[in-house]
Amino acid sequence: MQKTVEKILFRVAGVTKYKKAVKEACNMIAEDNGIPEYSKYYGDLSAKEIREEVEEYGLKVFKYRDLDIFNIELIPETDNKYDPNAIKVLIFDNHIGYVPATVSKSIRKYFDDERYHFLIECEIKGGPYKEWDDYEEKVVINNDLDVGFEIYLTIVDSSQKEVIQSESSEIIDDNIFNKEVTKTESIETKTTEAEHIEQNIVSDSFADIVNEINLSETSPKKKLPANKIIFSALYLFLVFFGVVGIPIAPFLAVPLTAWSLYKLYKLFRK
Repeated sequence: MQKTVEKILFRVAGVTKYKKAVKEACNMIAEDNGIPEYSKYYGDLSAKEIREEVEEYGLKVFKYRDLDIFNIELIPETDNKYDPNAIKVLIFDNHIGYVPATVSKSIRKYFDDERYHFLIECEIKGGPYKEWDDYEEKVVINNDLDVGFEIYLTIVDSSQKEVIQSESSEIIDDNIFNKEVTKTESIETKTTEAEHIEQNIVSDSFADIVNEINLSETSPKKKLPANKIIFSALYLFLVFFGVVGIPIAPFLAVPLTAWSLYKLYKLFRK
């Protein structure tokens, strides 16, 4: 955004000396606003509308009201023999007056530097107007006010935008560089983490193998479980009982003895 250097509001000086140029300028302003000359301006209101407005609200309806002015210039008058800082005001190339001396002295330096630009807004002040006459009870026209011009001037430094753009470019470049550095650091960090994990896995696997070997070498032999002793005694008893019972009931004792011997054999094979 362009930097605003100064904002100044002033009335154009010397307007009464350029009445013909002022009238021509006003006609061209009205024409530029699409208002035909035969309407005599006054906001292009009809007589009835003007009467309603001034009668009801007690307002003055000026001839040159609500006219937008676009074609206005401020031109330094370098050959002015009275004031070297003189700046003339032109509307549609009509010289209608000057920037007041106190103002022109403070802003004259800006015209010699291409960095500075001028935003000019202008409004017509005064001039003929219509109002309601209570005594005659009708709308009357007064021409006792001279036309004046009020200018709102904004001076901007166009180079400020370039500085901002340059700073923005530097910031963008820095951001891109920082992002690239961050990405590189992230990749390096991930690579380091992966290597560390891989090393840990290898170390852990090797340690586990060593521990298993050590465990197998150092672990004592397992003792005979208590349930195996109990079942051994049971099978031995059945074998003894079967052998004793063969003469009495061989068809029962023989299978029982054979089964008990088989179970006893299987028990000690585990």
